[in-house]
Amino acid sequence: MLFPSFVVGRISSGNTIELRIEDFLLLFFGIVALAYFLVNGKSKFRKPPFFMPILFWLAIEFFSVLINLILGNLFVIDRAIFYFLKEIELIFLYFFVYWSLEDIKSIKNVIKFTLFFTALNVAYVFYQIVVHNQVGEYGTAALPEYGVFPTGAFFVLLFIFLLSYFIFYYNNLDRKLWKKILMGGIAISPAVGVFGSGSKTNFIALLFSFVAIFLLAFFKKNTKTAKMFIIGFIVLIFLLAFFAYSVLYIKNIVRIMDIFGLHKIVSNYSSGRIVVIKIVWKELYDKFNQQPLSILFGFGVGYITEAHNQFLRNFGEIGILGSLAFLVMIFLIFREGFRIYNNSNDLFLTAMGVIIIVMTSAMMVFSFTTDPFFSVKTSEVYWFFMAICAAVTSMESKRGIKENKSVNIY
Repeated sequence: MLFPSFVVGRISSGNTIELRIEDFLLLFFGIVALAYFLVNGKSKFRKPPFFMPILFWLAIEFFSVLINLILGNLFVIDRAIFYFLKEIELIFLYFFVYWSLEDIKSIKNVIKFTLFFTALNVAYVFYQIVVHNQVGEYGTAALPEYGVFPTGAFFVLLFIFLLSYFIFYYNNLDRKLWKKILMGGIAISPAVGVFGSGSKTNFIALLFSFVAIFLLAFFKKNTKTAKMFIIGFIVLIFLLAFFAYSVLYIKNIVRIMDIFGLHKIVSNYSSGRIVVIKIVWKELYDKFNQQPLSILFGFGVGYITEAHNQFLRNFGEIGILGSLAFLVMIFLIFREGFRIYNNSNDLFLTAMGVIIIVMTSAMMVFSFTTDPFFSVKTSEVYWFFMAICAAVTSMESKRGIKENKSVNIY
């Protein structure tokens, strides 16, 4: 949420190699964790939820890269290696955060830091608006990111995490009114960053997430419908105010207007995404005709330069097997989120279940127009928050979920 990226070189295809401070931190922590494991002679470790589905997905990616290097389908070898290592790093982030959170207190401390850095990023957005220096690709940027999709998706995921935490947990605690107002304000504020980014995809994902969170609140048995309606109305008023403010003071925000109306959404998608998707699909179709067996495992991670669709990228790079592994992983994540939501009487645990459901749903919305699991910024934030949710569900399962003895069933 704070460190910028910097260029350290180029690979053979001409693509730049961008690194972030967290790349070095994760490498350091990985070495320390491995050393701790070896020195202490440990042979067992806590398996995070979705451990096996994730490893199976990565194993297929590894096999796909390996077999296509042997067959000579990956002409840019260094790009394939870098892209696969990036996937490993993002999953390691999920594992490492999960292993590092040892109790509920440590998790709540991480959430406090998240609130602080969210406030910093939103303040940076307002600063860009006030001084008329919007440094994003289309409009405003986040502190460590200027790209239109990564910036908007970053703020969408923050919005989902913090608003769900506020609605389902913090709002029900015995806290002073001013604290609840402050917490609620910070939870809603990432919407400004979404609007400011000028991203149509993220705008749709934000609206979808807002509706999904409050629908889940209305249908949760132990929530007060009238209270949820009032809070939902207040949040909607603030969202409309933020949007009106953005339209007035952020350049290029008018491009979002192109999606008001179903016919406009379809028209925009057809002209902006379907054209590219058709080209990529035609190339893949011709290639699969030449090598029919490749349809099982694809042509390797990094084979496709720009897909504008996560599912198409999966199919082209890791084939039918990899696509199925990905979909099974997503299904299990959704199933676990709904299981927690339906069965939990614990407020904190319920909030985590809602976050899992809505955040993963937002990633699926992104997936129709881009490849969020391949975007470093977006995937980092997603797996970081997923690790927090996984840690809570593992700790609170016995106390918070009736009937089921354990959340960590994978």
